[in-house]
Amino acid sequence: MRKLQKGSSFSIFSIFTVAAVSAFLCGSCASLGLGGSEHDVTVTYGKEVLDNYKKGMEELWDESYLEANKYFEHVRNNFQFSKYAALAELRIADSDFGRGKFNEASDEYLLFRKFHPNHPAAPYAAYKAALCFYKQMPEKWFFLPPPEERDQAPIKQAYRYLKQYLDEYGFLEKDPRGQKKAKPDKKGNYDIMIGEEQRKSDAERIADARKKLAEVRRKLADHEMYVAKFYKRHDKPKAVVARLNNLLANYSGLGLDVEALEMLAETYIELGDKANARKTYERLVANHPKAPEADDARKFLKTGE
Repeated sequence: MRKLQKGSSFSIFSIFTVAAVSAFLCGSCASLGLGGSEHDVTVTYGKEVLDNYKKGMEELWDESYLEANKYFEHVRNNFQFSKYAALAELRIADSDFGRGKFNEASDEYLLFRKFHPNHPAAPYAAYKAALCFYKQMPEKWFFLPPPEERDQAPIKQAYRYLKQYLDEYGFLEKDPRGQKKAKPDKKGNYDIMIGEEQRKSDAERIADARKKLAEVRRKLADHEMYVAKFYKRHDKPKAVVARLNNLLANYSGLGLDVEALEMLAETYIELGDKANARKTYERLVANHPKAPEADDARKFLKTGE
């Protein structure tokens, strides 16, 4: 093996990083069953639609997603006029979601909603579509830049679809229809034919979506703060003002308000705009009177410096 020379860009840390990434990717593929392909899977179809759909459900709950997909595709393609055809479309999305194929699953959930808008499972499909985008948001890993420094497109997509879901179906949280869900047997088990959408209520999914939306909004706020600080380091005060005002207008109440208001006031002072600096400090004192930063704000409001 060639020895690494002093000053080589390929360091021990680099080796460790590559090994960690490779192990993570291999582990992820194995855990999600991504090693094989649908062409490697063979199943035995039944004669009746119900036989095939039930076999698909058994495979789905066993997390044998490739086999499940085979059965559901057979139902969808060969029994188009059965009530199970629409359910098979939903289960194909569930199977792809289980495999971690979030791009495919999001398209399938959205198509289900489009073609079956009045189906009882339409709210569930909207929730799962939003969850697909949420699952694709950048995560924190020691070998990668923090999420606020990376591509924000997945986060914005998650925000869009979570908000859309809550805007459209949020009313079910307090509606009797939103409380309904299947009951397990005495041992806590469900009938194999009961899908995921029946095992939790719409109200439970809505509550979860609200938590996830708050998390997504905080990520977007972190990005705005990161960009504002970037512009501050590069001496672009007008850009700093624009970013901080956007943060305060769209992501207030997420834990960054005090820092944003203080930085905004300081930037206004830098620009020679004491009028807006005063308004910003007044806002800081009014909304966060006990914050340590409020003391400096009061000093400025009293002395103008």
